[in-house]
Amino acid sequence: MALFLAGDAAAGTELRLAVSATGVLGVSDTVVIAVTNPSSRVDVEIPAGYAFPAPKASGGHASITVGDGAGSGRVVLSAVTSPPATDCAGGSHDQIWKYDFTSGPVYVFLSGRVMTICPLPANTQAIAVASKYWSTPRTAGAYVWRAMTAQGAQATTTTRLPVRLTLSQTARRPTVRLMARLTESGLPAANRAIQLVVNGRWVAQRRTNVRGSATFTLRLKRRPTAYVTTTLGDDAGERHTLQSSRLVVRPP
Repeated sequence: MALFLAGDAAAGTELRLAVSATGVLGVSDTVVIAVTNPSSRVDVEIPAGYAFPAPKASGGHASITVGDGAGSGRVVLSAVTSPPATDCAGGSHDQIWKYDFTSGPVYVFLSGRVMTICPLPANTQAIAVASKYWSTPRTAGAYVWRAMTAQGAQATTTTRLPVRLTLSQTARRPTVRLMARLTESGLPAANRAIQLVVNGRWVAQRRTNVRGSATFTLRLKRRPTAYVTTTLGDDAGERHTLQSSRLVVRPP
């Protein structure tokens, strides 16, 4: 997994929220929540249909960027069984996670459908929290995530489920033509990079058009096996790979 980097966050102070997940329905998943310019505290409202990891999360990690863009690297999650000394979140909580950064400990307080991340260093530029075993929605649709800082700044992002990538053969003569299609909650996903793999070897890359489609033309003499891949979650700095089913291609 790649670490979340602030990118051009240092150039502005606008709150930004990004979420990365595999885009499937009704399974346990790894979810990455990345916040740029979070102030000293940020509350993230989880969409209905998602559920926090249960039992308490394990195997999660986080990264933080502070000051002049220096990062503390990846640190692993530890579950907290008793309330910490900090009262930055207040109230009672369903779960508490802790990350021991070099800049100081940061806690994640989980209450109902709200995730509170605090206390954050005053010069925090970005933080990303990744945790496993989330329950994902079972119904297709658009799921809106919301973030709010202690100062009232707000940001939203939307995950559209399910994400589906397919590959089909549309022509055999005079050349073989394959078409990949990427959709999110049934809607076309445009301007996404799609990679074609034939017999286990990378062959070409195309970007999807406004219909969510990308076309590949091949000259073949034999009957190979092909599939396409794409990546999700680039904006959250943590990529998930999505792969189509394998297709046995018919030559001319």
